[in-house]
Amino acid sequence: MITVTPGDQLVVRVYKWDAEALLKTAEIHYRELQAEGTEPPYFGVSVFASPVLTGEEDLEAVMTELREVTLRSMPGAKYLAFTTRTRLEEGGFELRLNPPPDQHYAVVLEDLSDARAERLASVFEQETRVKVRRAR
Repeated sequence: MITVTPGDQLVVRVYKWDAEALLKTAEIHYRELQAEGTEPPYFGVSVFASPVLTGEEDLEAVMTELREVTLRSMPGAKYLAFTTRTRLEEGGFELRLNPPPDQHYAVVLEDLSDARAERLASVFEQETRVKVRRAR
């Protein structure tokens, strides 16, 4: 189970990825922002995040909330990978709000280098990975 300090944000991304897939996603994000007229556009990878305000009970509720919002956006997901805003920032990444929905963020990539994408993947791979179980 992931450990989150109260006040930090829990962050989820659909897993499994590789550097090439992350870079492609970041480039698409950039072009979408450019088309919308966002200045300046930036390379970003889509994630969902929400604060964990108290202890373990709140963490479970936030994990459930993020799982649901992620699966509404990406219903074919098989695994989810969790980390925290703090771990992303320690890895040199910025988390930027990018609604809708309210929990949608982008992890900003400074450039489209393989090394940068591999470092982002490694931040998520250090943490909790959850198999998506669907109701029957």
